[in-house]
Amino acid sequence: MPDRALQTARNLGALHFEHGAWSEAIEAYRVAQAASDTLYLQTITQAGKRAEIGRGAGVANHVAYALAHEGKLEEAVLGLERGRARLLAETLARDRAVLDHADDQERAEYEAAVKEIRNLERELRATELNVDEASPTLVTGRSFVQIARDMSLIHEKLDKVVATIRAHPSYENFLTQPVFDDVITAVQSDMPLVYLVATPAGGLALVAHHDGVEHIPLRSLTDKALLARVRRWFEAYFTHLEARKARAKAERERTEDLERMRSAEEYARRKWNDILVATTRWLWNAVMEPIVATLSGLGYRQATLIPTGFLAFLPLHAAWRPGNKSAPPRYALNDVAFAYAPSAIALTYARQVADDVCGDKLFAVNNPDGSLRHATQEVSAVVGHFKKSRQVADYKATCNTVLRALPKYDVYHFACHGSNDWQSPLQSALWMYGELPLTVSDLLDLKEEAQVRLAFLSACETGLIGTELPDEVVGLATGFMQAGAAGVVSTLWSVDDESTASLAGRFYENWKVGNMSPLEALVGAQQWLRDDSGRDQWKHPYHWAAFTMTGV
Repeated sequence: MPDRALQTARNLGALHFEHGAWSEAIEAYRVAQAASDTLYLQTITQAGKRAEIGRGAGVANHVAYALAHEGKLEEAVLGLERGRARLLAETLARDRAVLDHADDQERAEYEAAVKEIRNLERELRATELNVDEASPTLVTGRSFVQIARDMSLIHEKLDKVVATIRAHPSYENFLTQPVFDDVITAVQSDMPLVYLVATPAGGLALVAHHDGVEHIPLRSLTDKALLARVRRWFEAYFTHLEARKARAKAERERTEDLERMRSAEEYARRKWNDILVATTRWLWNAVMEPIVATLSGLGYRQATLIPTGFLAFLPLHAAWRPGNKSAPPRYALNDVAFAYAPSAIALTYARQVADDVCGDKLFAVNNPDGSLRHATQEVSAVVGHFKKSRQVADYKATCNTVLRALPKYDVYHFACHGSNDWQSPLQSALWMYGELPLTVSDLLDLKEEAQVRLAFLSACETGLIGTELPDEVVGLATGFMQAGAAGVVSTLWSVDDESTASLAGRFYENWKVGNMSPLEALVGAQQWLRDDSGRDQWKHPYHWAAFTMTGV
């Protein structure tokens, strides 16, 4: 039985892994992966697939580490790719399939089946998010069992038409798992992919480029060390957020302990900033120093990072070492401009969109709740770079208004509040006017497909993901990618309104006036804010390091 095979083989693989018996660990883990794949393919709902992914979590990282020790670097890269953002990669491949060489009937049957599956997926997401606990009936009026039965039937239809399409000479691998050539397709001549892994035995980076794969051992990057750092990171961050909320409440209610709340917030803010500096210093020593050295030695000034597990929560691009003598710290992004990607497959689709879209029609959301003092100045500066634009502000910036507008534009700028839902990332949100936020689920439910050059999410926590399945990379940034965005600028923590507005303004000047790529524009804006803005407090990585470029 696959259930028993998965658990038994996983335990055996872990035992061999612990003792450094790499070939034996690989053999056992591959049995576990085969069993996991069987269970995954037997499941038709995305919730069920996520559950199966969770049961096999971590195996791909362990296999890759063992394969690297055996010198099988291409296999290690491929294993990591297949374990990354699996649902996103499958959805992109399914929904954006190009069937030019299939006949008209096959194409029509395929498109009809995909459309029906997407409609059923919307219903099932409503199941996850809106089920009345007292009743098995959904807000749609249908039970989960009814929807799942329909999903099973339509998947049978899709499987039949896919089998027919695969009979064509150019479609033998249609909708199959990626191969190493698919990874290399995502590599550009001047921009390799860098996979990052932590395991109980240590970490590694695998640099995939056109001339091969480089293996960079990261011996101090153990699961234990990483988890300890991430735990301290989040403890300080959440303490800071709670102290800020308590101070804001005391100000609203004019309580007698207001000064105490202000002092507590200031202490928590300093503690969070200190942890940020300490963590990024550790990231240089444990992770980024050999990666930057290897990339620089190979002549690369840009690279795309694909961090696995809890590494995805940390600003790897802001890893630093002390400068010479009285010089300021030197950060990783000073040497190499780093973008991020959920996977090579997702990056390939992003590049296809970027090649097809001009990025000259702006839709901007401006301060829906009226609480951001610098948002209007920020949006005004952004709008000035586009001949065609529309902005919605205050009470006009409702969720429904925004969702209707998105497919008509190819650049999005959101200046608003945002929040990450750590346990249910489909509910991570940009906050619009009124009670309805714009969630990841809303983006996945969009019926009209968009092609978007860039989404700039100038809000808090927009680059974060769920903690339960970090390798599925579910969050606002990947939600916008699945909805059609080639690139997304987003944030890894709660950011400052004023410095964010200045950074955003500089980004668009770099991109639209300076003719830089979005990645170059972002790195340039970060360096400007840190070094040349004239504001000493903005030198701190809190103000600039939260921003990341996902995609292209």
